[in-house]
Amino acid sequence: MTDLMETGAKMAVHVHRLLGEAIVAGEFDGSGLPNEAELSVRYGASRTVIREAIRMLMGKGLISMRQRADRIQPLAAWNLLDPEISFWLRRRPFSLEIFREFIQMRLAVEPVAAGLTAARGDAAVVKSLQTLFAALEAAPAQSEARLTAAIQFHQTIVLESGNAFFTRLLALISTALHMEYTHAQPSPLTLSFQQQIMTCIANGDAAGAEGMMRELLRATLRQVEAAPIEV
Repeated sequence: MTDLMETGAKMAVHVHRLLGEAIVAGEFDGSGLPNEAELSVRYGASRTVIREAIRMLMGKGLISMRQRADRIQPLAAWNLLDPEISFWLRRRPFSLEIFREFIQMRLAVEPVAAGLTAARGDAAVVKSLQTLFAALEAAPAQSEARLTAAIQFHQTIVLESGNAFFTRLLALISTALHMEYTHAQPSPLTLSFQQQIMTCIANGDAAGAEGMMRELLRATLRQVEAAPIEV
């Protein structure tokens, strides 16, 4: 009995991930959420498992029950701080509106984080950023290596700011960068801004680091708004 319960629980987790990713990726946009019977066939799971998976997704704000039917919630209702939802957003088709909101979120966090990291004056952090920037420079544009180095560079700045609230946004910042480097073709000026941010942090220039990070993010948004990519 215990083994059956564990198997059912594992299956529910598996289905909730598949269904959650499909919802966030927009697979049901326009058609609405399939009913229990259809989901049972789609995922090869019992209705009990489907109901448990839906219950888990309700907890993430993706689904609600209205008039005795399960409905997909609008993006504004989703728990966007949930790491799984943040990761699933990478599968969603590029949207200028969502990209703009990501940049607005980053503008509220990363410039301040850069200033705090610079003010700390930690030599080990500076060395880490220098290593990551070297990897950024060496990697071909729009390559997986460039994306990985960019994520680590920006996450390090946020993480080393010492602000525990900022660190809760690391997954979202990672997804925002993934969207930028995968769909939006970062500006050739991006590397120059990142180098200046690193230099300001190395020099303990908090105001300079904050200002350069803000300029980088604003320049990124301007570039994408001038030539938006919808894929």
